[in-house]
Amino acid sequence: ANTSKKRKTRTIATKRTAGNIDQGNKIKDGSLADVKDEQVLSMEEMRAKLNPFEKLILGTIEVGTVTAGSFLSGGFLGYSLGGLGGIPALFRNNPEVSGVGAKIAGLHKNAVGKAGSWGQVSAAFSGFHALSRVVRGGREDKWNGVIGSFATGCYFSRKSGPQAMIQGGASYAGITYLLDTLLSGGGNRQKGAEFDYSDTPILES
Repeated sequence: ANTSKKRKTRTIATKRTAGNIDQGNKIKDGSLADVKDEQVLSMEEMRAKLNPFEKLILGTIEVGTVTAGSFLSGGFLGYSLGGLGGIPALFRNNPEVSGVGAKIAGLHKNAVGKAGSWGQVSAAFSGFHALSRVVRGGREDKWNGVIGSFATGCYFSRKSGPQAMIQGGASYAGITYLLDTLLSGGGNRQKGAEFDYSDTPILES
């Protein structure tokens, strides 16, 4: 019985070794990259099979998730900064505000106001960026940022009339385009999916 178990163990070990060697050969000849390309292609085929209604549902979920997440993260950051900025006011003598409780309430009120402002700005930029990407068929490049910034500028200037909206949108879009061009060296960089990865061959000595 022990001899039989040893033979089975050796057989399994031999199969694992052969599998590792085969994987190493695939890395060397680039066939793993071909397998990855086939997987990416299959995902694209799956997306292509979706009907317009399904694409609309997925796009709505994506934009809503991005917008909500950005609002929460921006709101948290704004609340933190607003709270930290209001700490010195707790130690100042203010005749209009008496008591520690009233000062803490004022600090909380200021922090909530900052949270709303920061959350709105973060949600607008990220939400319109995601909307631009979805409308453009999932393509991710610098123009999503420019279009999203234009829409954000229009949104923040909406109370001042159409002309102010266009001017605000143009200003936001121009600044975004300028910053993106400077940071990317003037190229139109193409971005992949958020969870894309690349295989790195391991060179054996």
